Amino acid sequence: MKKMRFIYLIVVTLTTLLITGCSLDDDGSDNCYYIGYASVSGVTGPETVAVNEPAVFDVDFVVLSDCGDFVRFQVSNPSVSGFRTVSPVVAYTGCQCAEIATTETDQFTFQVTEAGEYELRFPTSNTNYITKIITVTE
Repeated sequence: MKKMRFIYLIVVTLTTLLITGCSLDDDGSDNCYYIGYASVSGVTGPETVAVNEPAVFDVDFVVLSDCGDFVRFQVSNPSVSGFRTVSPVVAYTGCQCAEIATTETDQFTFQVTEAGEYELRFPTSNTNYITKIITVTE
């Protein structure tokens, strides 16, 4: 019985030391990371381009903190909806970020190989968009 009690105390002591010795509370590392879509506040670009000619759009979007960096534009598949949704992707790295919203501008390039009318939607919120219609000529 004394031997069981001794083993129990050793197990409890070792478990307590392991738990407190491996605490992740504040080890000074910066492991906070989040990727999200930014809201678009403005879009400028051409209304007409020729086939195989790039249409370059200046896209203004809101980055929510000083830890945010633009990554790329995510473009939805037009075969599903008939239009393309173009969303800026922003990565937020850091645990201690100043929540200061800033507007950034990056260029989105649209180029197709067939003539026609194309609709691009840039989300300003979950339900609202800035819509651009591009006519691509031969």
